[in-house]
Amino acid sequence: MNEYREAIKIIKETAINPNQSDMVKQSIMEVIARILKACILVIDYTQNEVVYSADFLLADNKENPTEIQFNTLLPYKSLINNADIDTLTDAETRYKQFINNLSLEDKLQHLYTADYGISLNNQDMTLTQRFSPISYTDKGKLHLAVFFITQSIHKSCIQIDLLNNPFYYSYNFGLKEFLPFKKNMVLTQTDKQILLKTSEGMTNKQIADELNLSVNTIKTHKSRIFAKLNVRSIAEALTKANKEELY
Repeated sequence: MNEYREAIKIIKETAINPNQSDMVKQSIMEVIARILKACILVIDYTQNEVVYSADFLLADNKENPTEIQFNTLLPYKSLINNADIDTLTDAETRYKQFINNLSLEDKLQHLYTADYGISLNNQDMTLTQRFSPISYTDKGKLHLAVFFITQSIHKSCIQIDLLNNPFYYSYNFGLKEFLPFKKNMVLTQTDKQILLKTSEGMTNKQIADELNLSVNTIKTHKSRIFAKLNVRSIAEALTKANKEELY
């Protein structure tokens, strides 16, 4: 995360620097994109245009380039899988409501991140998109913003975060609102039982038999636990649950 934050900081400083030519700015974007194997977009929302772009991830067909969407915080919305679109649209609506209550300083310094699946050139992949405003107009409307898009470690849209020191909010898919990250880690009694029994070495079948549930239900609970704790394995879930004293 730190390398992306530093890259976004450089890009934001570059975009508003009047002493650098467009050619130099574009070169800086391309170097960062190449190093981190990312897609970088700087969008002017007052003019509905891409000011700078460097794409070393979404290698699109140059004869039929993907249309950038300007009425959303999802510039590659046309590529996003149907399974993720509704969730991302709801989260974007809540996000816009949330930031209206932030100071201008926090609006300029926060980072909005989301995972989502796309289909490109007959290939499915999951991306992590990091969005941060660069400037606002005198009337408080979004002017310039940077998008930093990389390949995700997740397999689906399981994490949407809004963060800036000292706050960290995570989108709760059930309540459809941003909550302080700690609140999103609340486990149900069944979640806790499953984690505890897993820590004792029990298999999914053994846990299912003891709790009078199906094996598929146990697997579903574990997937939800992974999403709540933002982890990728049961070992990570157990470590985090112990550390945070969640059960």
